[in-house]
Amino acid sequence: FSWQGAGTCQERQPAGPPGRRPGEGAAEPPSTPSQRAGVPCGPYACGLQRTAECRGPKNKRVESKKMSYRLFLFDLDGTLVDTSPGILEALRRMEREVGAEPLPQKTLEKFIGPPLEWSMETYYGLEPRTAKVWAEIYRRIYTEENCIAKSRLYPYIRESLALIREKGGKCAVTSLKMDRMVAATLEVYDLAPEFDALVGRSEVCPTKADTIREAMRLLDWPGTADVVLFGDSRYDGEGAMEAGVAFVPLTYGFGFAEEGSMEGLDCAAVAREPEDVYRFIRTQFEGE
Repeated sequence: FSWQGAGTCQERQPAGPPGRRPGEGAAEPPSTPSQRAGVPCGPYACGLQRTAECRGPKNKRVESKKMSYRLFLFDLDGTLVDTSPGILEALRRMEREVGAEPLPQKTLEKFIGPPLEWSMETYYGLEPRTAKVWAEIYRRIYTEENCIAKSRLYPYIRESLALIREKGGKCAVTSLKMDRMVAATLEVYDLAPEFDALVGRSEVCPTKADTIREAMRLLDWPGTADVVLFGDSRYDGEGAMEAGVAFVPLTYGFGFAEEGSMEGLDCAAVAREPEDVYRFIRTQFEGE
């Protein structure tokens, strides 16, 4: 099948942008978890047809063109691993420990994806200093009380990473989780050695675009034309746009649950299930 091309979904909806530092406003972050069909935003999605939502500037269709990616960047939560059970349990335990009024379940689910301190400020109404304290309590619970192990590696992830390595490509994790949390999550599945670089959020990389640029710097990657990011939220898509790399939204993750949530994002393709990620990667190396 032919998937190559790019599309732009029109009329961007308000969302918490990847460039926003924790505490800068309270725009609505990516949506709650669910298995939605998604709005097609590119010609590749395991047989999906191109739709009217996939248009370029001024509502003109973007013509298909050959692209070939060699550096594959992956978000973590909702992309490589379904971490939702452990995240939600750790948040409930944190609420009990600090004596917080429990949030509704649907609100709690919105913590999956955005920066943790930002979510603490937004949904619990905390000042930045208190949000940082609560976030550290959460991280302690998540790592030390075995919540981190209550996750699930998505199918086809190992196969996808093995294919990249076999074909001579490179891969890295670029996540808005803190550095140490990225490493700890991947250690559960002994997956860290499969990546050429691991980049999480830090003082020097506070945004998604920053983590993308840092991964490229660590790998001494010369340009953005052959770089693609897989992710499940607007934070990922807008970060990819800011960094100048291609983006493949994953509708099996957490952040594209609501209708129109991909609008305004430049998408090279759409993956509706983990196997689509493997197929996308395999297609990059066809003919070699």
